[in-house]
Amino acid sequence: PCSGCARPYAFRNDLPLNDNPDSFKSKVSEVAISGNLDSPEGGLEALLQVMRCWEYVGWTNYSRRIIVYSTDAKFHVAGDGLLAGIINRHDGQCHLDPVTQEYTHYAHLDYPSVGQLNEIAKAEDINIIFAVSKYEKLYRDLADAIEPSTYGKLNKDSKNVVDLVEEQYLAISSKVELKDNSDQLDKFVRVEYLAKCPGKNIFANTSVCDSLREGDEIQYTLSVTLLKCPETAEPFVLEVKTSQEKLMIEIEPLCDCGCDELGHKMREENSPTCKGHGTLACGVCNCNQGYHGSNCLCSDSDLGPGEVRSCQKGEPDECSGNGFCSCGHCVCHPNYSGKRCQCNRRSCLSLSSAGEVCSGNGGCDCSSCRCDPGYHGPWCECPDENICIQPGSDLVCSGKGYCDCGTCKCNDTLGFFGKYCEECSACGEGKCNEYGDCVQCFAFSGGPTTIESCQKNCSALNNSLLYEDNLETEIAQDAHLCTYTDENDGCLFNFTYRYRHQEGDYVITVQRTKSCIPPPDVTSIVLGVVGAIVMVGLITLLLWKFITTVHDRKEYARFQEEQSRVRFADDNPLYNNPSTTIVNPTYGKT
Repeated sequence: PCSGCARPYAFRNDLPLNDNPDSFKSKVSEVAISGNLDSPEGGLEALLQVMRCWEYVGWTNYSRRIIVYSTDAKFHVAGDGLLAGIINRHDGQCHLDPVTQEYTHYAHLDYPSVGQLNEIAKAEDINIIFAVSKYEKLYRDLADAIEPSTYGKLNKDSKNVVDLVEEQYLAISSKVELKDNSDQLDKFVRVEYLAKCPGKNIFANTSVCDSLREGDEIQYTLSVTLLKCPETAEPFVLEVKTSQEKLMIEIEPLCDCGCDELGHKMREENSPTCKGHGTLACGVCNCNQGYHGSNCLCSDSDLGPGEVRSCQKGEPDECSGNGFCSCGHCVCHPNYSGKRCQCNRRSCLSLSSAGEVCSGNGGCDCSSCRCDPGYHGPWCECPDENICIQPGSDLVCSGKGYCDCGTCKCNDTLGFFGKYCEECSACGEGKCNEYGDCVQCFAFSGGPTTIESCQKNCSALNNSLLYEDNLETEIAQDAHLCTYTDENDGCLFNFTYRYRHQEGDYVITVQRTKSCIPPPDVTSIVLGVVGAIVMVGLITLLLWKFITTVHDRKEYARFQEEQSRVRFADDNPLYNNPSTTIVNPTYGKT
């Protein structure tokens, strides 16, 4: 379709993944531009091959897989191949030629659907970045339809593609999500997740933890329930995985013991264990009509209808399904209680406090916790909000956040952090003013704080002070440097404070020695002042002399100029010449 273009092709793997950026740059510069007669491209077809052809592309099992899809055109989708007579639905498999590594089924299979791409991307744990310069809404909708994908607008020079990749990588690396293949097991099992994410005190019903930092620890509790027995009752494998690790759980369902079948050696009709009123099968008495109880001791004729119903409480299962009715009374299974076994003691067991009843802060009142004063929450795990109030303040979380089960959740957008959200990354002195007097009191036995007040208000701080010869190491760890002047001797003392997110407290490090300015040399100061006065006087005299000399010269020059203009001897209008000359007009004519 264009002169100098390479022949059209659907997809070609020009360079497998490697760790040599120079080879990538060289290969990209060598690739010849191809063209297409219609506007939409076959990019989705190429995208599927990249996700499926692990052997040719070079994916590894323990890598974070990211694909950058960059284009300025629309895309073909499933159904467009019908225009060319291609009716076969795409099978979602890899079809690359081993030698040329070009896609070979472009004339045999239709374009893939968005649903196929979504399914494959989730199965292969591949994250896609659609970096486009046109058709923003189209690709934004496509990114929403494919679950592990994002959309980004390319600049005209495409220089922001690195920022898009970096942003996506940070989002992936700071998030952990457990996934399983229970949806592929014909709904035989149900997997439930409880996760205790960093910064949380309790387990939550989720499989995702995000906003993670390096070194954070996550605790998971998995509950696997067999919903029904498969037809073959053979063992099957449940996979629970993250993007980099996989846990394989082999489940062997025990659905039929066979001991309840007629003729089985463990089946006994009218068994003495059942007092002759029932059949013992699999160790359990199945009572004959008119009898009930664990050993068929109770006869229905001895009880009124009301007594039998009292074991049921309107539930379809006897004794709420948590026990059995014995002669009109419910005998509850372990951890259940109540007249009809309706109270579950396990509902009061805290998941975050080593299985204590109501976290040790209350009592169990029929499946629900009754908290002691000062605690609240489903399992009494949360102290009241006053634990989120900093000593000396009356504001919850310093008014810069909210109290979540005894822990302050700070307003991150404004830069607040700390145990009580009292620390601010953009608020100048931070906690320097708060710790300055206490540090001076304990470290250098000085300051405006009295010994009694210091012992009373700063005792907790004294136990956490560290001392170093210099503070360079702490400053390198993003600690805040504080410098204050000791009013007693005029020396400077330095200390740093650093918030520890894991422990939820501050580390305060004090420099052992002060920085003192040497006393001034009085003699030098006096001589300097006297010399300065003399110099100022001399300069003033010289300046005065210079000004007067210049002024006198100007005045003298003006005087001389005026003298040169005075000519009274020649030009005085009052002067009469004493000589008179008379010319005889007739002289010389005769």
